[in-house]
Amino acid sequence: MVETFLSHVIEKLIQFLTENAAESLEGSFQSDVKSLKKELERIQPLLKDADTKYLETGDVSKATKAWVRRVREKADHIEDIIDEYLRREGQDRDDGVYDQHEKPRRDITSEIRSVKDSLREIKPLSGSETRKVARRDIVGIGATKKEVIRRLTEGESSRSVISLVGQDGIGKTTLAWEVYDDDVVKGHFDCRAWITVSQSCDAEKLLRTMTSQILLGGERMAEESTADEATNHLRQYLVAKRYVIVFDDVGEKKIWEVIKHSLPENEKGSRIIITTRNAVSCKENSCDYVLDLKPWSLYMAWELFCKKAFGNNYDCKRHCSEGFKQLCCEIISKCEGLPCIISTVARLLSTKERVSEWRGVLEILGSENDKMNVISKARSLMSYFDLPYHLKTCLLYFVVFPRGHRIYDTTLYGLWIADGLVKAREDKTLEEVAEEYLNELIQRNLVAFQVIPGESKLCQVDYLLHEMILSRADELFFCQIWDQNRPRFIGKSPRLAIFGDPHNVLETIDQNNELRSVFLFNASSKKLTKSFIANLFEKFKLLKVLSIENAPLYNLPDEVESLFHLDYLSLKYTALKKLPKSIGKLRNLQSLDVRYTLVEELPIEINKLRKLRQLLAYNTACDRLGGFRGLKIHEGFGCLESLQTLTLVEAHPGIDAASFVKVLEKLKQLRWLDVCQLTAETARALCGSIAKMNRLERICLASVNRDEILDIHEMPCSDHVHLWDVLLIGPLKTMPDWIPRLRSLRSLVLQHARLVDEPIQCLKGLTNLEGLFFMHNAYDGEELHFEEGFFEKLKSLTVRGLKGLKMVRIDKGALPLVEVLLIVESPLLKKVETIEHLTNTKQLLVEIPQPIFQSGGSVNIEIKGTPHYCTFVFK
Repeated sequence: MVETFLSHVIEKLIQFLTENAAESLEGSFQSDVKSLKKELERIQPLLKDADTKYLETGDVSKATKAWVRRVREKADHIEDIIDEYLRREGQDRDDGVYDQHEKPRRDITSEIRSVKDSLREIKPLSGSETRKVARRDIVGIGATKKEVIRRLTEGESSRSVISLVGQDGIGKTTLAWEVYDDDVVKGHFDCRAWITVSQSCDAEKLLRTMTSQILLGGERMAEESTADEATNHLRQYLVAKRYVIVFDDVGEKKIWEVIKHSLPENEKGSRIIITTRNAVSCKENSCDYVLDLKPWSLYMAWELFCKKAFGNNYDCKRHCSEGFKQLCCEIISKCEGLPCIISTVARLLSTKERVSEWRGVLEILGSENDKMNVISKARSLMSYFDLPYHLKTCLLYFVVFPRGHRIYDTTLYGLWIADGLVKAREDKTLEEVAEEYLNELIQRNLVAFQVIPGESKLCQVDYLLHEMILSRADELFFCQIWDQNRPRFIGKSPRLAIFGDPHNVLETIDQNNELRSVFLFNASSKKLTKSFIANLFEKFKLLKVLSIENAPLYNLPDEVESLFHLDYLSLKYTALKKLPKSIGKLRNLQSLDVRYTLVEELPIEINKLRKLRQLLAYNTACDRLGGFRGLKIHEGFGCLESLQTLTLVEAHPGIDAASFVKVLEKLKQLRWLDVCQLTAETARALCGSIAKMNRLERICLASVNRDEILDIHEMPCSDHVHLWDVLLIGPLKTMPDWIPRLRSLRSLVLQHARLVDEPIQCLKGLTNLEGLFFMHNAYDGEELHFEEGFFEKLKSLTVRGLKGLKMVRIDKGALPLVEVLLIVESPLLKKVETIEHLTNTKQLLVEIPQPIFQSGGSVNIEIKGTPHYCTFVFK
């Protein structure tokens, strides 16, 4: 992953050359920049190799670490040179002296030549220096490895299949790789390939992966080729070769069928290795040799743990106290004899110096009755090392937030984009690519999330993974952490995260360290003074990212205008009341987040920020509907044509309906739009405008009060609209007929809609719906009925505050995937049936009003099919 930061600098040099080609820069200077670029490209594969060796061994030499650090410092210095030049040039343009910056040009020429010469002095590392251990750790698998190699290289000439079977974490993949990468095996076979089946779970994808791996970039299967054509292509290529192919993580039987028919039995001694968790599958597929890997003994587990936690030459039994040895034994027992998990946990502990930290990891691993939780947590650590480079860096961003902190997906997108981690594609916006990155991290179970109705995902990583990536961040100089309870600096780093009061942090930082990102959380009013913020701006003028969150910040100093390169500015959960007019000087700003502040109006200077992509704003004062207030925005904001996100703005009386809608129509790139304070007239006018926003994915519309009809029934809408998240707040009376036609819709929130007709029948055609929320008088009827076949993808259902609701009926077979079910705050509710079949439910809360017994009668409350995980609250 260390090569990632070099890619960023190389791209920056290319961009700099491209954008300044028209200027009268000296030919020799351009030659120097190109030469510097080539020098970085020479070093880049060496960095990647060092990172690969770390993944294989879990360790690298001190010489390698020092070399990586020197390269990183030079790369950072190159970025500093370019950014300082651009800052001074931009300042000159603002001051009207653009023709007077010959000195900055001479300065950058001199500095580029200097850093190029110093970079050449950094000699490449030899093969022995790039790693301390030549291969992955093979404690306890030496004899097994020899046996597998023997079966690969000896025996009959007919093709044979060897299966390595065992549960996750047992070491199947490690053993397979040791065999696959062995010199004897390499020399014995004409053709080798390693294919991870779990990433190509269907037949067509698997065939394409096989062709790309086996044909080694030579012959290729055409995109339009059928499965039969691909199979024939592979067989023709392999028929004359002795091949060995590893299929890692084979699960379904149908995948084996693809493998079997694609690889010829050519009587040349070819071999296939499969790793799988499914022993039954091996028997069904008639494997020639099945090796069933068992959990390690305590002795072997202890040997591996000590090697990874303390190093090869440390004797824990001799040098450690009985109490500490007992702690080690407890930790090892949690790993269930699974070597990959033992190794991963021990590697994490090797970065912890205090016994209290070790005990903290033991607590995180869970209780004795939570063994599967331990395995799943450790498995997520293991999967980190399988990530591609860009996703590793994206995941590391979770360390700049306090442990346990929940982060909006929009925040992650803005940070990743500002840091250059998101690569543009012709058919997608940067935000769409960033969303793909996050979804992949979620699918790999590295990031957990909670969907907030009408907003976005709140994301976090668990404590154990946070500890692991924190240690990795230290090794890579990714971020300096200043915690008021435990200050720790790791030398120069482009990022600084401050948890709590900053104290003398600005004086403590290396004077030569040019920070690019600063994150500040939970500071007190005594330490977070206006002068501190102003000094921060003055000292670090090349900042690209500034995030001040959950802090008593009342004013943003005008000195913010000096941050020419600022891409990302977040002031979320602060006491900020207004933004300074000087914010209009931040011409490179792409993301501005002032959610949950006291800001009521955006200055007109916002309209100068032509690169702005995200404008995120809520006022913490409640409106008449009980939600957050939006911000007033001035006329002319239609010039912000790069905007992807605009939330939450008011359609206030200062702008008439026609003008407001006309301005919105200019924002053709919008993906997320929230508008509140809508009158019936403005809502009607807005409908036609929204229909023209063909990129729109998320929308929130809120009326000015509980009596003003949200008149959005005449919105032109086709089945191809990409809206997947709709939040409507205000009286509707009847369901707008365009909503059931939104086939891509995944989340629908209705609040204060006061629907008269039962809405379920109307919405049943929304087959992709995952979240459905009836909130606070959304429906005035007495019954909600969910029938079998409705909402088969629904995961979250909330029924809250329906004053007339008396019964909720869920038929058997309905809502098969629901994980969260909340039925609360409905004062007349008497009956909920039937919920025992909701086997996927993880959170279920049913709130029943207190039965009222009166003379001559009673109120009966009936709940059928109560599952053991259900919580009932009686009021």
